[in-house]
Amino acid sequence: MKVQSKSLLGIELHEGNQIVNNLPIGNLLDNTTQIISLVKSINYPLDINGRGISNNGFYPTAWAVFNDGTKENITQYTSCWSSDQKTVYLNYLKGSYLFGHKPAENVLITASFAGHSASFNVDVKKMPDHKLASIQIYLANGSEIDKNITRNINTHVRLIAIGNYGDGLLKNISSNIFYSTNDPSHAMILNDLNPNVLYFGKLAGTATIPASWQGIKKTFTVTSK
Repeated sequence: MKVQSKSLLGIELHEGNQIVNNLPIGNLLDNTTQIISLVKSINYPLDINGRGISNNGFYPTAWAVFNDGTKENITQYTSCWSSDQKTVYLNYLKGSYLFGHKPAENVLITASFAGHSASFNVDVKKMPDHKLASIQIYLANGSEIDKNITRNINTHVRLIAIGNYGDGLLKNISSNIFYSTNDPSHAMILNDLNPNVLYFGKLAGTATIPASWQGIKKTFTVTSK
């Protein structure tokens, strides 16, 4: 890196989103060359080995600030370290990506270059619980099937299954749902041949339809008339 014609005033740390030489400058993580804490909340799920999942890594970039007002990406030339490597891990093989080992607060991340340094704090938080809590079944027109649906015999309707997760997430899980019936002469769903299509039977009467996935079940009745 050529710095002969200008002098280095200090360095800045910014957010980055990929490893490239000409990475655009992201949000500022510190606004002087002094060590200033700026709490950065980063959500990392934990796998069974206590390692952060890589696609949720956070990548800070370092920039040299010169007396002529220009800035240069010096990420590959800086030394970067964590004040607690057991909770916030720096993976140098991935270009100083940060990964969370376990929940923690105010872990100081410092980068230095040519006698200058800059820092910011990291909070590590567990991801919200995406466990399926309940299932709702809707018709294609958007109306919900709560307990019962009634239609003429030898007709059919398309169903949409929505999963409600513990953290409030709603997700279309129609492709995952398995339906069964206690009486196919009144109503049935052909999961393998034509999934999510409810067929009303050839005989008038009522059948019970359970819809299930991941141990969660939604049961409703179907009346063919």
